[in-house]
Amino acid sequence: MKNKNRLYRGIVAVTLFAVSLILTACGGEFAGRDGSPAEVVSQGAVSGEAVSGAAVEEEKETNGNQKWNEIQQMVADIYPYHNSRCVYIQGDDNKLEQRTLEGKMIQAFSVPGLEKEDEGWGIVAVTDDEILYTVDGSDDDPKNFSELWSVPLEETDGEESLAPERAQKILEGKNVDVIYADSDYIAIQSDASGYFDYDREKKEKIAVDMADSGQVYDTADEYVVKQGMGTSDTILLSKRLERYELCDLYVHKVGSGKVKKIHDVQNEDEDELYELTNDYVYFDNWIFYCLGKEVWCYDVKQEEKQRLLTEDMLSSLWQEDPEGYIENIYVDSKKLYIEAHTLDGRKVFSCPWRPGEKRECKWEKGLDSCMKRFPEDAAVTIETIQSGRCFYTVETDMDDGKPYCYDLERGTNQKVSKDDPEYCAWWFWENG
Repeated sequence: MKNKNRLYRGIVAVTLFAVSLILTACGGEFAGRDGSPAEVVSQGAVSGEAVSGAAVEEEKETNGNQKWNEIQQMVADIYPYHNSRCVYIQGDDNKLEQRTLEGKMIQAFSVPGLEKEDEGWGIVAVTDDEILYTVDGSDDDPKNFSELWSVPLEETDGEESLAPERAQKILEGKNVDVIYADSDYIAIQSDASGYFDYDREKKEKIAVDMADSGQVYDTADEYVVKQGMGTSDTILLSKRLERYELCDLYVHKVGSGKVKKIHDVQNEDEDELYELTNDYVYFDNWIFYCLGKEVWCYDVKQEEKQRLLTEDMLSSLWQEDPEGYIENIYVDSKKLYIEAHTLDGRKVFSCPWRPGEKRECKWEKGLDSCMKRFPEDAAVTIETIQSGRCFYTVETDMDDGKPYCYDLERGTNQKVSKDDPEYCAWWFWENG
């Protein structure tokens, strides 16, 4: 979404710490996602002060993972740097924190490859087998390349441990950002090379071929991947023009070397191009995105796009205001949420998105009323809407920002502390 693209910068001459770090258990084994859409049970949502950082005991059999309870599913849906057993976040003093899927601290440990305590680094991907992270470059190095590192994860008797002695540098580049990773390929964007796939076995880059012309692009001013972490091996790309506007949309299966164009963008107006490619979200095997005042989605399994909401269907949202527009979109297992700019200011609407469901937009009046109760000089920012909850931050001149969570079904509001599992919505912005 707008202003939330995090890239990790730099390079450093790195030596591997020859130390052995053994981590404690993650508090039980949980089967990983199987790629099917997660069926989060928002009706059983726990909200308000009653949560108090504790997990829900009852396991929800209709969740995307039957071994995850509701809180664990919420954390997994919101925070990208987790596997089927644990969550990993960048903690204080440049430590890597291992937590349960309910957000409870297990252990903090040093990061292989860091030479200095104040050296910059950031997590870029987590799987059941490894953690990928970048280490910032040195200001004294004219190239200022960053390095992409991998440290393996091991599981013994349900306990997950780090294997720092087998950590290794994978590659280096200018502003390296990982979009997707598995045991065969890593999808990467770098300022120096643009977008490319990295073949882990051959240890080489795979340039992306433009399917409709046969011309290969692998430079910074051709393909640029859009913001976001893919949850399948098909991701959304956009072409970058000479003036660095983004236009045309493509889907790309990692490792294939090919792209499939799904939208032509004919309008060359700079503002219109920005609107056309700014809003999108991944949700398991679906990619949702905005084109002007329309909302589309791409079904990865069926390999087809469909228009979810037309401009006419959405016109009532901004009351025929020609200046009205979609600010952001969010998706959970049941609904698509639209943050719209209207004559009355910001409004949030929701709409079912599953195939076969009637698509009628509903104004989330309770949420908007709740966010308007703060002083006029307060800046209220929605971080995300997920699992039937809206996570937002309130900033005033008196403080740097306080996190809140609003339960859309129960209509209850909760001030979030760092010990609450709901704080997972802010972990990502603290990384790097």
